[in-house]
Amino acid sequence: MQFDALIAKPMLEVQHTLPEELIVVIDALDECEQKESTARMLDVLLSKSANLPVKFIVSSRPKSQIYDQMNGGRTRSQLVLHELDKGEVQADIEKYLREGLAQMSPSEAQIAALVERAGILFIYAATAVRYIGHDNFHRKPAARLRTILDRPQGRISAQSTEVDELYTTILEAAFEDERLEDDDKMEMRQALYTVICAREPLTVGGLSELLQINDTDCVRAALRPLWSVVHVVAGSELVTTLHASFPDFMFDATRSKAYHCNPETHNRMLAEHCLERIKRTQPQFNICGLESSYIPDHMVPNIQERVATAISSDLLYACRYWADHVEAGKCASTLTVQMQDFLSTRLLLWMEVLNLSKQMRTGAECMKRVVEWCNRSESDEELVLLANDAQRFVDTFAANPVSQSTPHIYVSMLAFWPSSGPIAKHYMQFTHGPVEAEGTALDQRQLAHLATWVLEGGIGAMAVSPDGRYLALGIGVVVLVVDSTSGQRVLGPLHDRSNTISTIKFSPDCTRLIVGSFDDKSRHATIIGWDICTGDTVVGPLLLRGFADTISCLSFWPDYTCIASGSYSRTVCLWNADTGEKLRSLEVDDWLNVDALSPDGKLIAAGSRKGLQVWNSQTGDIAFGSLSTGPVNAITFSPDSSRIIHANWYEATISVWDAQGRQLIHELNVDIGCNVRMSGGIGCSPDNRHIALSHHQAVYVWDVQNGKMVLGPLEGHTSSRFDTLIMFSPDGSRIISACDGGTVCTWDARQHNLAPKSINVLDDEDPSDDEELPPADSITNPRSLEGLRPKRVRLFFGTRVAIELKELFDYETGDDKEGLGFFKQAGLVNLEKELEIYNLSTRELEEGIEYGIASD
Repeated sequence: MQFDALIAKPMLEVQHTLPEELIVVIDALDECEQKESTARMLDVLLSKSANLPVKFIVSSRPKSQIYDQMNGGRTRSQLVLHELDKGEVQADIEKYLREGLAQMSPSEAQIAALVERAGILFIYAATAVRYIGHDNFHRKPAARLRTILDRPQGRISAQSTEVDELYTTILEAAFEDERLEDDDKMEMRQALYTVICAREPLTVGGLSELLQINDTDCVRAALRPLWSVVHVVAGSELVTTLHASFPDFMFDATRSKAYHCNPETHNRMLAEHCLERIKRTQPQFNICGLESSYIPDHMVPNIQERVATAISSDLLYACRYWADHVEAGKCASTLTVQMQDFLSTRLLLWMEVLNLSKQMRTGAECMKRVVEWCNRSESDEELVLLANDAQRFVDTFAANPVSQSTPHIYVSMLAFWPSSGPIAKHYMQFTHGPVEAEGTALDQRQLAHLATWVLEGGIGAMAVSPDGRYLALGIGVVVLVVDSTSGQRVLGPLHDRSNTISTIKFSPDCTRLIVGSFDDKSRHATIIGWDICTGDTVVGPLLLRGFADTISCLSFWPDYTCIASGSYSRTVCLWNADTGEKLRSLEVDDWLNVDALSPDGKLIAAGSRKGLQVWNSQTGDIAFGSLSTGPVNAITFSPDSSRIIHANWYEATISVWDAQGRQLIHELNVDIGCNVRMSGGIGCSPDNRHIALSHHQAVYVWDVQNGKMVLGPLEGHTSSRFDTLIMFSPDGSRIISACDGGTVCTWDARQHNLAPKSINVLDDEDPSDDEELPPADSITNPRSLEGLRPKRVRLFFGTRVAIELKELFDYETGDDKEGLGFFKQAGLVNLEKELEIYNLSTRELEEGIEYGIASD
């Protein structure tokens, strides 16, 4: 879509004005860090550029993914440098060397020697020219040329290449300078190692601050002798390596030898420097000086300028990547003290920086790594508990709309966090004011509940991408793709004519989304696929005539050539992904209740009133079955395709089968003791240990090994007429559920404690449709408040719901009932454009009172 709108269409409209034989060169495609984005860009170029009035030349090292795409049969021509005639390549290198060294007029013998050493590697020639011509040929170029040519070719190991010798020569010249003090050499080494280990380029000033050199001139001086292998961008002073071969050389001890950079050692040091940089930040609280929690960050005047002033590039780097360096450095117990300090005193500041920089997803990923590190390093129990509580705190904030206003880290999140938890104990001093929450409900709140997102329309289909980043939702006739952490819209709405969406599936590489839908009027089913980055249609629409029933499940074969689909009739079909031609039909001897396709595309399982049946999707042969297991009301495969899980709600049982050995492994009794027959969907965790099921708007989790319920009931959905959809995230950390009532709930799957519900976080754009709160005069002059009443009370910040309390309480006295955590000093909140807080003792409005935030 973007390619068509921004490149193809404008270019075709002005093609008569363009010069002939115009060429666009895209160099070093292999150096793009995002593999998915690289693949999508290359796919667009290969498929859509043929008819344009320009030609594209793409250069890259032969990385496997790029190599495979280039050899997919769609390119008109390819040129592999190493397959060219060596004489032709060396002739070009010779021409380049003559031009590059023209200022010093090298002899013919010297040029010939350089060409011989370069072989067919242009990077050798380019690096040699930069080294010899350092500082515009003012640094003894003749001596530098002799240094290269006098170096014995056998001095480096036989496995090294010519470029290794050149890199070694450059580093020797830089580090063996007799004029340098040992401290100078150490600074040079630290700066160079940081440049090649950094997760993104740092500026000269950023390197100075992060490494605590505290003098940008010293960093510039340290990098100056290394300009042949690193590049300092003019203006911004971003420091990068000139070629991807240099870090490869430096990380290989057999090649770089005395100059070898041990990535584990230096990443460990960078982890410590990042944590120390966060510790040095001033101020440690409310870093941008935000005056009010009522205003979303994006509406704060001059917010971008304030963020840029308060959050330097090195501080943002430290906040974004310290956990990456902890992981890459395989940091052990040596980091325990710093980790304890960070989690107990710097966590909220770190969250401020990330939230103001729109990087809270990064925060959630960092905390996952922290918990994993604590478990690996066998940290003491107190640190493990703190890390887990911090992860829940960050995940909950990142997933909720209160994150649109950074002060709500303190005002909402911290104020209503369970007082018995480690986070509350370490940070509660950072908030105070007229609203103080207390009571047993705060400690008994559903910690597993991360967020609820309210959407317009019932949700009939749901899928999570294999990388866990995206959630696709089928809502009536449209599809929305949202960020699975925050619920923010990423793509859509995507429309499939007037067909009702019935099933959704991501491709294994997360680049495509296929959707099955059904038109009740024409009785035709349709399969359509979109690119999740651009929204372009990449599959179909395939009109499946004669397929007179709703498509209940879909799956791509790994090579994308075939799509398997199932329906609630007696047929499972395989279709050609390009033409829509039906390749094969698999007939079932009874009407299907449910069906499922294995993630690897090899098996199709179907459940009917009589039992379970499984086919080989490629041959159509029965893999095993029909098994008379009784009615199959829900079915799914484990993420690794090794297990088939199905439910019989009449008997309240869930069965787990070995998909290869055809053996029953476990049978769970999941009777929850209610009077309503069990119903709903099921999902399996990636480690095959836990099964989640939905029933009557609630979520439950069972341990497969011991058959016990470990989590539930998790309540958060609105009224639903049909079964709630449910699945685990690919990393097993979250459970995602959705219902036709329009709500999506995310749950922390790592929680194994059960607590009654008291607080729920919602994304509600328009509170006017909700049940009204008591008006002010009914509080100051209560007329009809007799006894206890069930009531839903919501607190709004601006016009957006922040939290919701659902309990029984006494309007007249304000006393806690049923363990409600109510306000100690303040009363109910009236919903207007601003917060209004009523004093429960005087029944009067406390004018001008705002939530207070304490500084340290």
